[in-house]
Amino acid sequence: MGGKDVAGERATTEEMFGTDDYGFSALPAGGLYNPAYSSDAGSFGAVASFIMTTEYDWNAWVWLLVKERSWSQFMQTQKSAFMSLRCIKGTATEFANYVVDPATVVTGSLTDSRDDHVYKIATIGSQTWMADNLKYKGASTSYCYDNEESNCEKYGRMYSQSESRTICPEGWHLPTAEDYEDLYAHTGKTASSLKSAEGWSSVYYKSLTDPYSFNLYPTGSVTVKTDGSLKFQSLELDACLWTSSEKESTSGEIEYLIYTVHSGSYEMASNDYANVRCLKD
Repeated sequence: MGGKDVAGERATTEEMFGTDDYGFSALPAGGLYNPAYSSDAGSFGAVASFIMTTEYDWNAWVWLLVKERSWSQFMQTQKSAFMSLRCIKGTATEFANYVVDPATVVTGSLTDSRDDHVYKIATIGSQTWMADNLKYKGASTSYCYDNEESNCEKYGRMYSQSESRTICPEGWHLPTAEDYEDLYAHTGKTASSLKSAEGWSSVYYKSLTDPYSFNLYPTGSVTVKTDGSLKFQSLELDACLWTSSEKESTSGEIEYLIYTVHSGSYEMASNDYANVRCLKD
């Protein structure tokens, strides 16, 4: 359907102001999201929501399409929720074959000739990724978390969206949102499969093993406030990585997509700052 950033229009019926290009005919049936407290179907007439087999801790993943929106998104909800179901032909074994066996991951290292930084790399399926966040200090402004230089060495630098597009070393590039979705599928669509074995808050995350050697640290992000000051946030709680993908918002402005292991791709302001992982050409 062209990716989840346009599927909201292409998979829905005229009732949701969609084009239904592929005959999927999603209808705004809403969902019963919290049956313990209410028997009302929330968002009926406005939202199509489909339960998925993928789980995350105590939650289940849902594919959400919203009336009059071109995008769709993946989100989490309680496992006790009720919503629409679509079936796909084939056995679970056939679809499981898309998941890469962690034992087949090939690891190595890359030296960036620009500053001699050495990065871990991991080949997962057909993709070869940097297994560290980029640390190269380019010509434009970049930040270390809390403006502490030692945090750049540990977590990598945070770049603006425009800088992120050209900051990878020769032979590597900034991934698209679809590249990250492929990675997520290859690793079993479980957020814990991509996380580093340490660094995540022990209050929320336990027993992480980094089975695919992707080594994704919870580095947070930097938001530029209206007065121009910086807000550093979500260290030890989230990892935010720029993608090269963009989409047009309802107001006609271009929004840039960022990837997190919890929310998939979502919009972030172009003047905010986040980490970069490079993908081999």
